Amino acid sequence: AYILRELTPPTPQPPNDILLSNALIAPGAGSGAVLGTLSALDPNSGDTVVISLGDAAAFPDTALFQVTGHELRLAGPAGPSGRTYQVRLRATDSTSLMYEETIALVVQPALGPTALALSATTVQATAPAGAVVGTLASEDTTVGDAHTYALVPGDGATDNARFLVQGAELRLAAPLGPTGGTLSLRVRTTDLAGLSFDQVIVLAVLDGAV
Repeated sequence: AYILRELTPPTPQPPNDILLSNALIAPGAGSGAVLGTLSALDPNSGDTVVISLGDAAAFPDTALFQVTGHELRLAGPAGPSGRTYQVRLRATDSTSLMYEETIALVVQPALGPTALALSATTVQATAPAGAVVGTLASEDTTVGDAHTYALVPGDGATDNARFLVQGAELRLAAPLGPTGGTLSLRVRTTDLAGLSFDQVIVLAVLDGAV
């Protein structure tokens, strides 16, 4: 007769996998840009694992990155679109057992934003100077891209002077007063690669009685 026993793996064991939440780099990303979140798998339940950069001598691309906490970041500007980096990462557990893995990261093609929207469709006529009208947001197929916003001249920019942009917020430059009707402004979103998209935004003005 044979007795089947479940074999318990010896402990402690080293980590056995390193995971990165995103392996795509936005074109134009600069030093310090967060690329993704790092995590590690360890057979020892509850063990603490620290992730760091691995052997940069054998994998020279590794020196172009940095690990801050659980984030993988760029240590310099991203290369041209299509460039692939081989990054060596190391996971070290609480007993100093280590595991290393090479992860490939690719710089995405330079594709510009495709749409721009404001979170509001109205503005109060009695709002003071500096009041936040709404938040601007961009649509962009590039993973991890970032955008800046600006009021620009052109069609639909009739009332640009009444507003200002701070970060992603559209604010009033001065009290509107009894304007009535609607206001039109033209806003541009620009991504890390310098590609842009313009959008005309029309806001309905609400008087103090609304």
